[in-house]
Amino acid sequence: MRLKEQWVFFWGGTSQLAYNVNPQTYIFEVVEVVPDPNSRSKRWYKLRLDCRDDAKGPVTAVCGMNGYLVSSMGQKVW
Repeated sequence: MRLKEQWVFFWGGTSQLAYNVNPQTYIFEVVEVVPDPNSRSKRWYKLRLDCRDDAKGPVTAVCGMNGYLVSSMGQKVW
């Protein structure tokens, strides 16, 4: 079994009018592609969005456990 290489990004934007935090989690898979011979750009890899999740509050910690991505918001763990 081949493991997939994935990148995880967290984005927590705020509104200008209020201090509402809208954190989001993005999980991208790194996909190998065949570059276009006519293009000057010779990219061998591309990011493909696997998952997007809206959180209820700011994410304070993230780790991997037994193949799962675990994130926590304060004292709560998901």
